[in-house]
Amino acid sequence: MIKRIAIIGSIIAVLFIAIFLWRRGTAVATQSTSLIPLLTDEDSTGFARATEPNAIQFPRDLGPHNDYQTEWWYYTGNLE
Repeated sequence: MIKRIAIIGSIIAVLFIAIFLWRRGTAVATQSTSLIPLLTDEDSTGFARATEPNAIQFPRDLGPHNDYQTEWWYYTGNLE
């Protein structure tokens, strides 16, 4: 009996959340999701932005990408 009550309660909670999100509309989706203004005071005008994954192309991707303001380089491996 307790299992049924828990299942019914879960279903009602999921339905309530779904209705709440549906009624909010697409307001959240239209807002800017960029964190760049929050992370830096520097002006990024004139720099390229990585907004989606790009295919790796060699030899172009063997060196720095000066079009971007920030670039991360890292090494994963073993040292002996």
